[in-house]
Amino acid sequence: MIFKSFYIQIIIRILLLVITAILLVWLIFSGYSPVLYINVTIVLFIQIIAVISYINKWNRQLYDFFKALAESNYEIPYSLRSGTLWPVAKPLDDLKNHIRNQRQKHRVENEYFKVLSQQVSTGILVVNEKDDVVFFNKALEQLLGMPVVRNLNTIARKFPEVIRMLSEMKPGNDIEVDILLDDAQKKLLVSLTVFTTEKLTSRVFTFDDVRGVISRSEVESWQKLIRVLNHEIMNSVGPINSTTETLLDRWKMEGSKKPDEKLISKTRRGLEIIGERSRGLAAFARAYRSLTKAPEPKLGDTNLNTLVYYCVDLFKEELNKNNISILSYISTDFNVLADPDFLQQILINLIKNAIESFSGFNQNNPEISISIKGKADKPILIIADNGKGMEKETLEKSVVPFFTTKQTGSGIGLSLSRQLMQSMNGSLEIRSIARKGTEVRLRF
Repeated sequence: MIFKSFYIQIIIRILLLVITAILLVWLIFSGYSPVLYINVTIVLFIQIIAVISYINKWNRQLYDFFKALAESNYEIPYSLRSGTLWPVAKPLDDLKNHIRNQRQKHRVENEYFKVLSQQVSTGILVVNEKDDVVFFNKALEQLLGMPVVRNLNTIARKFPEVIRMLSEMKPGNDIEVDILLDDAQKKLLVSLTVFTTEKLTSRVFTFDDVRGVISRSEVESWQKLIRVLNHEIMNSVGPINSTTETLLDRWKMEGSKKPDEKLISKTRRGLEIIGERSRGLAAFARAYRSLTKAPEPKLGDTNLNTLVYYCVDLFKEELNKNNISILSYISTDFNVLADPDFLQQILINLIKNAIESFSGFNQNNPEISISIKGKADKPILIIADNGKGMEKETLEKSVVPFFTTKQTGSGIGLSLSRQLMQSMNGSLEIRSIARKGTEVRLRF
């Protein structure tokens, strides 16, 4: 038993106390000299003090050990490893190691959190119930132009309106706040999350520079568009330059000689190539103009069933020729607020794309389905096929203007369709899995 030595020491000391007490009583009633029983009384008090001191010795050293733990000192006192107190050293050592490991684990997790939080572009602010700032990352320092923040009052002195809006926020809600920093207007999107532990409640605010996010997205879109424009233009200009230089060299070689039929034939062919590529560039320019100058929509109640059947009839011969089934699951009285001409153009483009998805793809049962999902006030028109689908990289570029994987495609169909849907306060979403099919969702 671990505490056997402790128990034996206590029992022996208590027995000695009892024996001394009995001896003192016997001496008093037997009439012995007062000096003798006074000495025995002193011995009795010394024994009592020794017992108390022995017990307190354990208490003091256990107290010192737990105090050391609280101060992150994990050394076991020497007295606990030697003498009569050594039995408790092993369990305390195990306790010490467990606490140290847990603290180390929490310290590592906390460091991970701090490092990750400092790397994100979203500003993070954590405050406690007293409005003291618990955490404040670098992104928020840059957004607010404040390197040190210890309390919400610090922010209030610079942005009083922001703090007023933050104090009125409800968890799960987002708000937009405008701030003026270095003569530049910023629009911040702020979100709030609340978490509670056993002893405290903290609020976590996140701040995003709305205009910065939009600007980055616009730059990325323009970069993609410029790459596509460069590709399309160089595809046309390259053959024109090459053909022109070849013809000029041949004519220079002929000099003042009368050109033969071979040279005339090559010249004619060269001019045809230049003409073809020039017409291609002109068509490309017209496509770009149609994309950038879409007309304003004329919104009104539009019957989806009538419009879908009209568009399907346009492709009836092509569908039959390719043995493609097309199924429509739209009730006859389903209306949406849309421009019928815009929606017709979108549906024609999407049905055409769905038919072309089976080209060069072996599908035993090619099928296109058109259906409605969602609520009556927020319907979703779905055009799906089980064709070749798209790889992830192709899917990401599918709505970039002029991007196409087709030999004769212009690359503006999906981009224009999305633009038309946005002009009608809707959206166009594409989901696709390679060799399984594509699904396009029109949200009204």
